[in-house]
This record gives sequence, structure tokens and C-alpha cells, in this order.
Amino acid sequence: MAKDFIREIITQDIENGVYDRPITTRFPPEPNGFLHIGHAKSINLNFSIAEEFGGVCHLRFDDTNPTTEDMMYVEAIMRDVKWLGYDWGEHLYFASDYFEQLYQFAEELIKRGLAYVDSLSEEEIRAYRGTVTEPGRESPYRNRSVEENLDLFRRMRAGEFPDGAHVLRAKIDMSSPNMLLRDPILYRIRHATHYRTGDAWCIYPMYDFAHPLSDGIERITHSLCTLEFENNRAIYDWLVDNLIPPPQPRQYEFARLDLDYTVLSKRYLRQLVEGGYVQGWDDPRMPTIAGLRRRGVTPEAIRTFVERVGVAKTNSRVELALFEHTIRDDLNYRAPRVMAVLDPLKVVITNYPEDKSEEIQADYWPRDIPKEGTRPVPFSRELFIERSDFSLDPPKGFKRLAPGRSVRLRHAYVITCDEVVQDPETGEVVELRCTYLPDSLGARPEGVKVWAAIHWVDAARSIPAEVRLYDRLFRTPNPYDYPEGGSFLDNLNPDSLKIMPHARVEPSVLNDPPDTRYQFERLGYFIQDSEDSRPDALVFNRIITLRDSWAKKQSQPPEKRRETQPVAKPEPQPVPSPGESASAARRRARAEQPPLQAAYETLQARAGLTEQQADIITGDLDQVRFFHQAMATYPNGPALANWFINRLLAALKERPISELPFDGAAFARLVRLVEEGVINKRQGQQVLDEMIATGKDPEAIIEARGLRKLSDEAALQQIILDVLSAHPDKVQAYRAGKTGLFGFFMGQVMRATQGQADPQVVKPLLETALNTEH
Repeated sequence: MAKDFIREIITQDIENGVYDRPITTRFPPEPNGFLHIGHAKSINLNFSIAEEFGGVCHLRFDDTNPTTEDMMYVEAIMRDVKWLGYDWGEHLYFASDYFEQLYQFAEELIKRGLAYVDSLSEEEIRAYRGTVTEPGRESPYRNRSVEENLDLFRRMRAGEFPDGAHVLRAKIDMSSPNMLLRDPILYRIRHATHYRTGDAWCIYPMYDFAHPLSDGIERITHSLCTLEFENNRAIYDWLVDNLIPPPQPRQYEFARLDLDYTVLSKRYLRQLVEGGYVQGWDDPRMPTIAGLRRRGVTPEAIRTFVERVGVAKTNSRVELALFEHTIRDDLNYRAPRVMAVLDPLKVVITNYPEDKSEEIQADYWPRDIPKEGTRPVPFSRELFIERSDFSLDPPKGFKRLAPGRSVRLRHAYVITCDEVVQDPETGEVVELRCTYLPDSLGARPEGVKVWAAIHWVDAARSIPAEVRLYDRLFRTPNPYDYPEGGSFLDNLNPDSLKIMPHARVEPSVLNDPPDTRYQFERLGYFIQDSEDSRPDALVFNRIITLRDSWAKKQSQPPEKRRETQPVAKPEPQPVPSPGESASAARRRARAEQPPLQAAYETLQARAGLTEQQADIITGDLDQVRFFHQAMATYPNGPALANWFINRLLAALKERPISELPFDGAAFARLVRLVEEGVINKRQGQQVLDEMIATGKDPEAIIEARGLRKLSDEAALQQIILDVLSAHPDKVQAYRAGKTGLFGFFMGQVMRATQGQADPQVVKPLLETALNTEH
């Protein structure tokens, strides 16, 4: 991962030995709402940095406001963080667990003359604070004695005063240009039941007091937050400098995520929920993690998106098109293709026998996706097509079905519209009567103009479903931009949800897990609704449309563009006959060649391959020989099959495996190097590409490119000893208890190996060396 300014700061801190503990970050949500995609950026940054620098990331709930917080939100936040792929391990904390310690910190400030109990009203405090151009005025209670302040503060805790009677304020500087330093409020009286502590407390710390001190209690090193807290950093530093022993945590701000056509203010999101404008926090139109999950967006897509956005110092809005592009790019490779009709129009094929029905094998994946698999699609005399795919009087440019025209039904036959049946009262088209060309299955008919290919489903055996077409929740890029006297609600998109109650879906979906994501051909990406869908009443949510406007804006160089473009799907041997699927051709080959059938059975029974993997590999004898060579070198069947099918065959495209300039053994050595962590998968793909181009051994390519992770323990031990010898003062300080220097030593080892050392190997070796006197 490229370094941003935060990672540069942390690297510098490690090299300078600033901290006596491992790098420690935290994600500190307030449990008063659901997480949204903006939080995903912070989650990713904090957990990723901890992992990269060999540290830990805490999940801490800053739960200091009893009137807005609820265990429901705690559970939802934990579920969302886990779903995104992050694990806090044993480091789950609550600010409410520190209430007693925070109270003692407050008393310490009072005793040192750094805090006082103020009896001004809320309005008076605001008036005394001054303006950005005028200094504030000191409260008449600012110079109370320590004894009086302690007495009042303890009586506040004991519940003697009503809400608003007193507050505890820091005594800083009422003339500070930073208005937040003009004696900020630290504690207020609030007779309310806390969701965790009950009625044990009636005074609660303010966020600006509890947050930095909670960081200090947990020995956080780098407190990462968004830019709206930039001015709060002065309070943060004042508190930790006065109450936390060095080295104290430090706050660093980065740009928050602002997304077009979206609001990410928790206050506004709450208005949407409580006002009934959406159906809860997990409404698929909401930018909450729960809403995105229910809509069908994957955690991988969200993580990829926030990493693409990056970490900057200046706020800016991100085009929603980038997020949509990332979602499509992710779904393109994971969503099998099936057919559905949202607004059905009945088609009767008059020359198809009434008592006949057949099943057509249709590919799940297009040719540019390196995956295999088919499903049977029923076909009979009566079908449904999309109403919008027919026009009684086609306008100019309409290239689909119309009276007298012919179109191909996807994966099936060519049909011609001969007759249109209309409702005698309304004139609405209710049925099309067509004829089909029996010899057009998998073949191009001669002398017939085929206008287009359209999707369809069988009328008798398709499955009824409700389909919910979700769109952008707001109709303007910046929903916060509204006329004076208006509201962001004025910018809501009235067409953000359209329900298609009479849709039909091909029956193959009943065989799949309910969380399977599909591309409904020509319509978009869909998933069953996790709340409302049932086997006897399917409900599908549209995740996203097929159109990708973002891709047109990209101007990446070819080498970058290749990483996100689909790779060509190989055409396995033997070549299918007209109308025969690739899978059927392989079955035919195995029936004709017993060694292929034997390999098909053996690879499943002994090598651990799935039926689909074995099917793809055993369509050709050269492929089988190559794979057996690989297995003899590295007997990890599933790993080899994954690389063979998804990467090697994809790279070969239509070229036979016999044209490779290397054998199965060399291929297996490459896969082993990836599986054992010597290089990562992206590097493995680069090595494979060079192997195909040059025939060089994978080891030679890795060495020439300097890709290999250094994991040899003997070599690393010597490097570690050299590092320790070069820094005897820091070694002595570490052994004297300054354990935060461990990060410094990790950085020195990584620098000495030019980043090639395997951190997972270095860490235990370094711990042993630092804790062993020589």
C-alpha cells in the first residue's frame, strides 16, 4: 500500500523511537446510530495501520451520552465491523467502564487549579464565550477555591442538583483565538439512565473530555480522526499533557468521506429513519453499512472503494460513480448470470408442439470471465419476455421485437412476431403470437435478419418474485445544497424505489443459497432481500444497474487499466459443436477417452477438487498431464486448481496448454511460493505473466524483480543482531521497560531488508532477541 501522510508520520515515530509500546490505534464510535460508509474509511484506516505496523486496533464505544445511546447500536456496530472483515480480538472497550477513572481525573484538575464548577446557565455560558472576533469573559465563578469546587463537584455526583444547575469547566484561556479553548465544559449533570451503568451516575463527561483521556487510559499511540475535529486537537493535547504520563497519544486528522447523492450526517440519517422517509437504518437505499449489506454490496467492494479514495488532508466530495464502478467491478466476477423478466409480456410460439418442453443449457458466465458452469433453462410453447422489449409501432432506433421482426431469445431460438393480441377495451398488448426456427438453436439462420437478442423465461416453470429497483436516495449531487427555508429532504429522489410485483425468475435460483448475487441479464445485479424473501415468496433487491458511467472517465495507463479489466475466458478443448456447451463438450470428450474420465474421478476423490474444477481440467489430455505434473511437485489440489483455472487458462485464452514454455512442475513451484507467503497473489500474477512470455523459472523471476519475502530464520536472526548492535542505547531502554521501542526495531529490520523481511517471521525472532541478554 502506498504511503499517505499518516503512515509517514507513524514511520517517522517508529524510527525516532517516540513510543515505548507497539503502534496502537482505535475506532471509537458513539453507539447512537448505525455506521455508514464514511465510518468504513476510518475503520479501514485504523485497522489496516495497526496490522501494517505490527500493532493493535481497539474497538471502543465512546458511550458518554445516556439519552441517545442504546445496546441495539452497540450490537449493530460490532456486527458491521466484523462483516467488513476486521477483528478487534480482545480489545473491546467502553468509555463507560472508565467513568470512575475519568471522575478522578476531573478531581485532579480541580486540585491543581485547572478546572472549576461554573453555575452560569447554558445561555450565559454561551454569551460569556465571546465571538470569533471578540474574546470571552471570565465567569464570576471561575475563581472559586479548590475546596469549594471539590465540594460542589462531589455534590453534583451525589445527585444534589438538578440538570443544568452546574457544570465543570476547564480553566484554560477565555481569550484564546480557538473558541474551543475558552474554558470548555468537561462534565454536566444529567439525571438519565445509562444503558450500561444504569443510575449509578448522574453526571457525565463531555465527549471532548472522555475521548482523549480514554485514549490515554488505553495507551493509544495515534488517535486518527476526521478533519472536523481539527480544532478539538487543542483540547485533546491540553488534557493528555496534563493528565497522561508521556509518551502521550497524539491526534491526527484526515479528510472525511463525502459522497455525491448521499448524506453521511448521523443527524440527517436519523431524520430519514424517524421521519419514515426510509424503512429503517438497514433500508437498502441508506448509506449505512447495514443498508449496503442488505442491498447486496459486498464488504470487499466497500474496502476496495475506501482504499481507492485514499487518505488526504483536504475534504472533497467523491463521485458516487466511483463507488458504483467499484461495486460493478466486484460483482462482475462473483455474480452468475441468470434471466428474469420484470414486466412480463406473454409470448405463444404457435409452431412449437403444445405437449413439448425442453431444457437448454445456458452458461452462467460470459466469455470474458474465467469461470465455468451452466444451468438448465426450461423452454416450452409459452414464454414471458420484457414488455419494454416489444413495440407495436417501433420508433426510429428501436432494434428489438416488433410485428414482422425476428429476434433471438438468449441461449435459445430465433422467433418472429406474427400476431399481436390486444385488450379490446384498453388497446394494451396482452400477448404475442410468434413462430420459431427449430434449427436456430446455437446456429445463425440464413436469410433472416435477427434484430437483437432478448431475455425471457418459461411461463409455466419460471418463479414469481417481487423485485425492488433501488436507485439513488437523492436527486442532486449535494443534498445539503437547498434553498433558504428548505431542507435536505426537499432533495429526496421520489423514484428511489420502484417495486415490480409480478416479475418472473428462471427456476435455477431455487438451487442457490439465498445470499447468492446474480446478474439478471440485461437488467442489473440482484440479490434476495435478507429480511423479506422466502422460498415461497421471493423478493429480490437490485444492487446496482449495469451501466458504468465511471469507466468512461478513467484515463489510466494500460498497465493499471489491466488490473480492473475482465480477463478473457479460455475456450477449453475440445471445441464445442454448434449448440453444444463447453461443459457438454468436455463430458463428450471424457466419454470418448477413458483416461480423461479416470482423471475426472481421481482429482475429486484424491486431490480434493470440486466437481466443477475437475470438469474444467479434464476436458483435454494435455491439461490433465500438466496438472498431474504440478500435483507431483506440490500436492495441494485446490490451490493448484484455483490458479490453473482462474489465472493460467485465463492468460492463455484460446491457446492450448501445450504451447506453454514451462511445465507443470514450474507452475506448481509458483503456486507454492504464493501459498507459503513468499510473494502475494498480485506478484504471483506478474510472475506467471513473465513465465508465459519468457519460460523463465518462477524463482529466477522473483529474484530478478526483488519480490521474495525474506523468511529464512537464520538470515533474519543475523540481521536482527546487527540492528540491535547498532542501537545499544535503545536496546537498553527497551529492556528497562520502554517496550514501545519494539516498533522502532521492527522498522529498522524492515529497512535493513529493503522491506523484504516477512513481518510474521521477524516478530517472534525480534522478541526473543530483545528479551535475551547476550
